[in-house]
Amino acid sequence: MNNSAEHARTLASALGAHRIYVSLGERRFFVSTCKNRRFLPLKASMRIFNLLLICALSLVFLNGCVTAPPVADQSDYAGFDYVTNIDGMKKDAIYEGVELWIAENFKPAKHVIDLENKEQGIIVCNGVISNIILDMGSVKMPLEASFKMKVEVKDGKMRLSFSAYQVTMRQNTSLYKMEADQIKTKLSKFGEEIAKYLKTEKKGF
Repeated sequence: MNNSAEHARTLASALGAHRIYVSLGERRFFVSTCKNRRFLPLKASMRIFNLLLICALSLVFLNGCVTAPPVADQSDYAGFDYVTNIDGMKKDAIYEGVELWIAENFKPAKHVIDLENKEQGIIVCNGVISNIILDMGSVKMPLEASFKMKVEVKDGKMRLSFSAYQVTMRQNTSLYKMEADQIKTKLSKFGEEIAKYLKTEKKGF
């Protein structure tokens, strides 16, 4: 409460009020923004305090404590792919194992799989990864990011291709550079994770 009171006093000064008082009493919370210390009921006081707090955060942003990170450029949006070797496994076994891995690791939804073609060894699907951190100095925001993944399998290997990544849970879907880097880093580990999963499943049989 002491920190909140200090924020409130600072904002009161910025808003032109002479003084602001924050105190706790029996079931009442009082705020005064004028010389005569006119006290308000609990609900009204809380509404004013919330407004002041929002203004305080805005002032903190403007004063530079919260900094906007670099925006992603065209190269950050570019898709990428890589090949992972899975020695000793036939195409069909890899394909079926990848299907199981996707079912266990991607959010269950009808629209997860866009395309399945076992004969050609191709799966195209949509996924979501979590814990993408937007670091804005004094504020760190954990977010989720969606992406599209294409899997192409052959005897002893698979190619993973990734594209169409964007951050979810906010109106502005544009990426910041640090978000793009984190997304690509996480996706670059999928090959090893799938290969390990396939070998574990094979031993289980």
